[in-house]
Amino acid sequence: MDNIFAALILVSAFTFASGSAVMSSSSGKSALKGKAEEKEILMDFFNSTNGEYWTHKSGWGGPGDQCTDSWTGITCNGDGEVTQVKLIRNNQTGTLPESLGGLLSLEKLILKYGNIMGPLPSSIADLVQLTRLTISSHSITGAIPPLDKLTKLSIIELNDNDISGPFPPAMGRLTSLEQVLLHKNRISGTIPPLDNLTSLWYFDVGFNEIEGTCPSFQNFAPEWGSTFNVNNNHLSGHIPFFSNLPELIEINLAHNNLTGPVPLFEGLNALFVLTLTINSLSGPLPDLTRAPFLEFAYFDYNELSGSIPTFGHGSLKTLYINNNNFTGPLPDLTNLTKLNDLCLYYNKFSGPIPRFPLKLVEVIAAHNLFNGSLPDFGYLKELKRINFSFNSLSGPLPSFASMGTRLYNISLSNNNFEGEIPSSVSRMTGLQQLDLSYNNLRGSIPNLSSLTSLKELYLSDNNLEGSLEWLANLTSLTTVVLDKNRFYGPLPKSFSKMSKLNIFVANENNLHGFLPTDLFELPNLQSVILSGNPKLQGYLPTTLSSPCLTALVIEGCDIAGYLPANIESNLTSLYLAGNKLKSRADSSIPILPSTLQNCSLANNFLSGSLSDDFFEGLPNLQSFDIRHNSVGGTIPSSIMLLQNLVDLNLELNAMSGTLPSSILDWPIYHSSTSTTRILFGNRWSCPVSDGVRSHSNDDPSNSYTCGDSSFFPPLLMLVASLAVFFFAINASSLAHPSTYFSKLYNDHDRGSRTEFVDDSKAVLNVYRDSLKIAAALVIIIAPLSILFYTAVSPFSVQPLILRFTFDSKTPSGSLIIPLLIITTIFLLFILEWGWSAKFHGDFEHEKEESEGGNEEREGGDERNKSKK
Repeated sequence: MDNIFAALILVSAFTFASGSAVMSSSSGKSALKGKAEEKEILMDFFNSTNGEYWTHKSGWGGPGDQCTDSWTGITCNGDGEVTQVKLIRNNQTGTLPESLGGLLSLEKLILKYGNIMGPLPSSIADLVQLTRLTISSHSITGAIPPLDKLTKLSIIELNDNDISGPFPPAMGRLTSLEQVLLHKNRISGTIPPLDNLTSLWYFDVGFNEIEGTCPSFQNFAPEWGSTFNVNNNHLSGHIPFFSNLPELIEINLAHNNLTGPVPLFEGLNALFVLTLTINSLSGPLPDLTRAPFLEFAYFDYNELSGSIPTFGHGSLKTLYINNNNFTGPLPDLTNLTKLNDLCLYYNKFSGPIPRFPLKLVEVIAAHNLFNGSLPDFGYLKELKRINFSFNSLSGPLPSFASMGTRLYNISLSNNNFEGEIPSSVSRMTGLQQLDLSYNNLRGSIPNLSSLTSLKELYLSDNNLEGSLEWLANLTSLTTVVLDKNRFYGPLPKSFSKMSKLNIFVANENNLHGFLPTDLFELPNLQSVILSGNPKLQGYLPTTLSSPCLTALVIEGCDIAGYLPANIESNLTSLYLAGNKLKSRADSSIPILPSTLQNCSLANNFLSGSLSDDFFEGLPNLQSFDIRHNSVGGTIPSSIMLLQNLVDLNLELNAMSGTLPSSILDWPIYHSSTSTTRILFGNRWSCPVSDGVRSHSNDDPSNSYTCGDSSFFPPLLMLVASLAVFFFAINASSLAHPSTYFSKLYNDHDRGSRTEFVDDSKAVLNVYRDSLKIAAALVIIIAPLSILFYTAVSPFSVQPLILRFTFDSKTPSGSLIIPLLIITTIFLLFILEWGWSAKFHGDFEHEKEESEGGNEEREGGDERNKSKK
């Protein structure tokens, strides 16, 4: 028996050993098969994401093993299974393959900063060992797949993609979640209840399209550094309760539709940043010092009201309460000893400006009701920026000498400051922006040549005076706005050193001299506005090549020469009306840049015509005004392409021919807000459509006389009147009284004095009638000739009577002719009365002298007879 039993044991041992060997062999084959499958999956991932262009790809695609050959970004466990794929900034593109879900041992998938597109593979839901899912800063689209099986997931990081669809409802059941980062996507829907996520301490879903109420976090994990960020969504309702989260350091609810009051943030002993910007919160501002470590508080762009509480000692460094409805005086803020930045603009704070904390660096209090004088802020040793624009401050400007070189921005526009600009400004060498516009400042500007860091200078609408030649020394200037002052003299002789200049505005001053042409060669120039300087002379360059120039406004000056032949800049506004510009000989108006939106060339000496394709390259044109020139030809048919044109003025030119039959199909005639002035002062052939007449603002009574002959009556009247005028002048000069009387007195040696008087009456009657005719013709000729001449070759300033017809929008035929007739009759009546009175007195005097002389002669003859 013993031998048999021993034999059985030996057989069993052999059998077990054989089975173990077989099992070991099978396990080894299975492991080898698993590695091969994972390698195949990884190569599928490599090819789908264009691995040949990866920045780092060591080992990928080679014959070796993904674990033993250390493929870039691959981590394996002891069994040779892939547990991590981590590729950051590796130039990955393409899409993610569905096979990725076959990496069943994968614990961390980290792909950051690339351009992988397409949706997330649905097979990701099979990665049950996954603890971290990070695919951020790519171009992933589509919805987040179901995540119910990923019970070990602690970090989900899909931010900075283009993911859409609803917020995953299963996320509220993933109890292992610690961090949720889904910001900067297009996720919609509502946030599910998150009270079961007891390990969650970082939640950021900002910049999405999430709706509903803001979720509460009664069980937020007490981890230091906790963050709650739902900014830039569509959340509504009240701010939830946060006071049971003592370790929360940041709350960001900005850019939502939250309403109600701002709660007390008591108990938030770690709160560092609180952002409630751009909501509809109302009520008063709470005492923020109850959050003892709060340093950055943003309440701007809400509907908060009331007065500001008196704060106790706190850690606040930045306080933004601008764009609210706060009223009353600003309280003493000196207890906020760490305050650096204070933004108060767009409220209704009133009263004098209080003292500020000593460490204040910036105070922006524009658009309030502060009054009184501006304090000397010399005690604020770290102050760099002050802005009290749009208040009611008055008095002289304080001396800025005590502020030294620290202050880089002074904005005090739209107040009632008086007096001169302090000379101490010239010593503020760190100044970069100075805005004193819209005050009552006067006198000359201090020498600012030493302000080499000055970038922006705004002095509009004051009573400042002096020359501007010093501007050439400020080579850092980007913006110069000096309009509506009394500056005189020439502009700087050269702008060549001001290469950073973007905007130059000096309209409505008394500038004269020549416009430097190198101004238009500055590489960064965007806008030039010099209108309203009637003595400013010069010429425009042949080519406008400044690539950044968008606005050129020089109206009512004395600019002569030709329009630029080539405009290579991206102009959107071109206003050159009221100058002496003319077209080149036998040339049409040059083609304008395609970016142009508004153009006015009125009141110049332009001639030529508009080429048929003139409007083809102007798709953005909204207004076009060339009235009061000598432009001929007809309206180009390409005007039909202008879909945005709302204002067209071609009055008082030399246009002629037949208006196109399709004129009422032009887009401008289909807009109820558009204006067209194309009839008056031109020579359009008949017929002119009633639709054009009813739409044209220059012809509201349909009295426009069409046809080229409409100008011949004034022309014929002018020629005939001139002929009669010269004849009358000759006649009147031949019968001039003094010459004729002298001849009669000195050379007449026969006849009687009575004949002299009779002859004198006849001559004087002829003279009087001649003067009447001459005066009447002058009165009629002058307005008519001006009217006719102006219609084809305008002056820079319109005649008064013509301007009246423009302003009243009354046709010339119904107003000018009656006025001329009435005026002529009235003046003729006055002349008749004046000349009759004068010559009647002369006749009576001559008659008395003549009769007295006759009596004396008759008496002398009688005495002679008696003597004889």
